[in-house]
Parts: sequence; C-alpha cells; structure tokens
Amino acid sequence: MTGLKTEIEIRIPHSVGALARALAPLREAGINILAFIATGEYRHGRVTMVTQNNELARKELKKAGFTVLEKEIVLSELPDRSGGLAEAAAFLAQAGINIKACYGTKGIHGAYNVVFDTNDNKKAVATLSRHYG
Repeated sequence: MTGLKTEIEIRIPHSVGALARALAPLREAGINILAFIATGEYRHGRVTMVTQNNELARKELKKAGFTVLEKEIVLSELPDRSGGLAEAAAFLAQAGINIKACYGTKGIHGAYNVVFDTNDNKKAVATLSRHYG
C-alpha cells in the first residue's frame, strides 16, 4: 500500500532521556509509530515520524510543549526482502523522480514501511502503486 501521508517533526535537546520524554506523550495516548528517524544536529536532535494518528500525535506533542512541524511525504509498504529498497529506488529513478530523503522501519505482514520525500510525491505514489499496490 502506498499513499501520501504527513510526517511530523520535533526538536529535542541533546540530553539523557530527551527521546524518552519526547515519545512519552505518544505512548500514553496509545499512538503507534509507523516510521521513525532521530538524528543529531549541532545544537539539538531532530525526531521525525509518521504515526497512525498524526492529528492526535500533534495535539499531544504540542500539549507537552513541543513545536510540531509537518510535511507531506510518501509512505510505501515494500516487500521485506533483499534488494527491495534498491528496486523501489530504481522504479522512482526510471520515472524521473528525485528522492530527497528516505527512511524506513519494519512493518507488518512481511512489509517494510519506507518514507520517501521526493521532488514529486504524487508521481512517486502513482509509480510505486503500480509496482507494489
């Protein structure tokens, strides 16, 4: 399954327990994370994710004091097999789509959830849907 989704992003300090404190409101609200990446930058960390309920996640994170940024992305369930991501990247390249960023996590039923931020997300959805549904 491939579609347009919204990813949410928050900034956290570089300190012990910062990630645990940032994710606690989501855990307490029962919000499942579908894809996730946390990276370090010079002055802070960046936590980027797609959840099953971004509206509630945004509300809970704001209530906890975080500034929440949002961006439209492509979320695709790819087969969890050797070469699966390379294959998807090749399909996008063949369609003339530039991948600006991507990250993923293990999904369910033998799938791998991959987030793509591309120069043409709608075309990326159409391209990946033709190959993966």
